[in-house]
Amino acid sequence: MNFELIGVPYSPMAKPGGIADAIQVLRDVGFAERVAAAGEVRDTGDLTLLEGSGVRGPSGLLNERALGRLVTATCEAVLGSLDRGGRPLLFGGDCPVLPGALAAGRDRYGAVGLLLLDGHEDAWPPEISPTGEASDSEVAIAFGRIGDLPEPLDRLVPLLAPEPVSMLGPRDRRAIEQGGAESVAETVGLLRDDEIVHAEGAETSASEAIRTIANSAPAFWLHIDLMY
Repeated sequence: MNFELIGVPYSPMAKPGGIADAIQVLRDVGFAERVAAAGEVRDTGDLTLLEGSGVRGPSGLLNERALGRLVTATCEAVLGSLDRGGRPLLFGGDCPVLPGALAAGRDRYGAVGLLLLDGHEDAWPPEISPTGEASDSEVAIAFGRIGDLPEPLDRLVPLLAPEPVSMLGPRDRRAIEQGGAESVAETVGLLRDDEIVHAEGAETSASEAIRTIANSAPAFWLHIDLMY
């Protein structure tokens, strides 16, 4: 596999830093070298992004202008990697890296699926999200459920259909219901919460997830939340 590492120094939070600094930490502990053990790897450096304003915009999301730049830069980087025959590996930047990656996959393959390994569904409507962080809402954004999105998301969504989406590990169903939001469990192609994944085993759950996606999309993006 010809991996191309793409650093994403982005934070969806109100204050800069935090998760945006994870990239340097990962590099310091030899992340690139560990990936290289699985095949050829090229570190392409970090995307050039904007610092967030710490203000919620019309969509209810924090840092809308910075989020728009993130989407554009991520999409361009992933498409460039695919054009070179690479296997793009985004690291750092938290969950809002997802829309740009999905936009690139859709542009390249016509349609794209999603395998999400995460402890949360990440489909909160921003206006009732406790934080307003795009990391609460990137799946809802990808489905085109959020209005008043910043450019370029306003013209890109929806980025994927629910059918080729498999979620493994969410454990926040109660918090979603208590917060007045709606779970996507009955909408997506497959959702196995953390208890089911542990009971079935990771290999069985992963095989089921990939079969679900393969029935509906020619390619998929694997998204892993390392905070899980």
